[in-house]
Amino acid sequence: LVEESDCLLMLGAFMTDINLGMFTAHLDPARTIYATSERIAIKHHEYPNVRFENFITALGISPDLPHADPADIMPMRPRAVASHGKMTASGLLYELNRFIDGNTLLVTDVGDALFAGDDIRMREGTSFLSPAFYASMGFGVPGAIGAQLADPFRRTVALVGDGAFQMTGMELLTAGKLGLNPIVIVVNNGSFTSLRSMAHENADFVFIPQMDYAQFATVLGGRGFVIETGRQLRQALQLARSSKTFSILDVRIPPEDVSPALQRLSELFAKTLKG
Repeated sequence: LVEESDCLLMLGAFMTDINLGMFTAHLDPARTIYATSERIAIKHHEYPNVRFENFITALGISPDLPHADPADIMPMRPRAVASHGKMTASGLLYELNRFIDGNTLLVTDVGDALFAGDDIRMREGTSFLSPAFYASMGFGVPGAIGAQLADPFRRTVALVGDGAFQMTGMELLTAGKLGLNPIVIVVNNGSFTSLRSMAHENADFVFIPQMDYAQFATVLGGRGFVIETGRQLRQALQLARSSKTFSILDVRIPPEDVSPALQRLSELFAKTLKG
């Protein structure tokens, strides 16, 4: 249906492997209007001097557009379920969904932290920030610091993988210096989860050195929590919310356990490789 459309309108969508079904999509540029913050194109014509926000505003008030009532969208059934016993990736998302309120500013890193966002329920008043590309790994912690500086009246929560944290986690020294108190959730599974899940399960390079992130928080001047059950996570989130300094929640999950979104993506990737 999408590929056969006589006018495909793509607003704010980046043409990456994820959005193109691992590049299996066949879209005719002659029948597309493509607009992002980086590029405006109608058919084969580029408009470099047109700003994305101005394009969207003009499109919305155009008298030539036909009126259409919003489609009736069925509520999505939650895919994240509580952990009973040991902590799971799904259980982490379940507890995070319970914790997030209208005063939360959520920042995620790339990889499974970003894919997990597909199952995080953002409420009115919340904001979700994340880089779009895997090459931006390490954004989460400094991004959370910048987000809290930009909006000090909301509580910043960062969801990062252990690989990303090992790249930029030292930035929490700056958070302490500036008196900031972001809540940093480190998914500690000892691996680059996305790479491991997509065709590199046994490769040496997907496994990373393990460390005690909760103890690391203490060294940097913050609070640290070791999380191995859903109950521990629930309690730690509430304690971190009331803390005046930054907190690191060291959430320990088996390396083979991934978010529901990454599980679906890995299955699609495997099918694509098989042809």
